[in-house]
Amino acid sequence: MRQGQLRRKESASGCSSRIRGFDRGPGAFAGARDCSSRRIGHEKNAPFVASVCLPPNSGGRGPGTDGPLAAAAQDKSASVRPDLKRGQEIAGSICVACHGLDGNSAIPANPKLSGQDTVYLHKQLNDFAKPANDKSARVNSVMTGMVGSISEADRLHVAAFYASQPPIPGAARNRDTLELGQRIFRAGIPARGVPACSGCHSPNGSGIPAQYPRLAGSMPSTPRRS
Repeated sequence: MRQGQLRRKESASGCSSRIRGFDRGPGAFAGARDCSSRRIGHEKNAPFVASVCLPPNSGGRGPGTDGPLAAAAQDKSASVRPDLKRGQEIAGSICVACHGLDGNSAIPANPKLSGQDTVYLHKQLNDFAKPANDKSARVNSVMTGMVGSISEADRLHVAAFYASQPPIPGAARNRDTLELGQRIFRAGIPARGVPACSGCHSPNGSGIPAQYPRLAGSMPSTPRRS
C-alpha cells in the first residue's frame, strides 16, 4: 500500500478515539494504530525512552501483533466490552495507592500504567491471578492478592481505563548516562550480543501492542524490575 493511501486509510478510521489496544473491529486486540505515527524504524530522531513520553496512541502497529498472543486475548474477551467507568471505579478503590488514579505512578518501585496497551495490561493482570504452580503465572504476593479479588471482566475494564489515560512525560535524571542509554536502546551492545531495546519496544518506546510494554516516559527503575 502506498504511503499516501495508508495516511488516508488511517485518517478515515478515526483511530484517535480508540482505546489503546481495543477497537470496535474484528482485529481489535491486534493493537491500535496511531494516526500520527510515521514509518516505524525509519525515524532518524526517535526519542530516547527515558527522556520523553509520547501520547498513549503513539507508535505504529508493530510486527507480531497478529500473533497467537493477540488472537488468544481476543478470543478470550470477545464477549466483554471495556467499561471505562467501571475501570475507573476499580482503579480508585484498589489500584490508586500504588499506581495512582490515572496510572501515572509517583512511586519509582511501581510502574506507570497510563497509556499502556489494553491487551498487554489485561494479560499481565490475568497472569498475576493464576496459581503460583502455573508456569505462565507472574508471582507477586501483593499483585496476586489485589487482582485475585476481582473478576476477569473487571481486569479488562481497569486495563482499558488505564490504557485510555494520557501518560505524564518523564525525564532522564542522569545526563552523564543519557547518551549511552540512547545508544543501547537504539543499537544494543553488539560486542556483548545485547540486542537493541527498540527491536521489541519500538524505536519511540511505545512498545508493540499485546506483546511488549511501553517504556517511553517510564521511571528508570521500572525496566530494571520488569
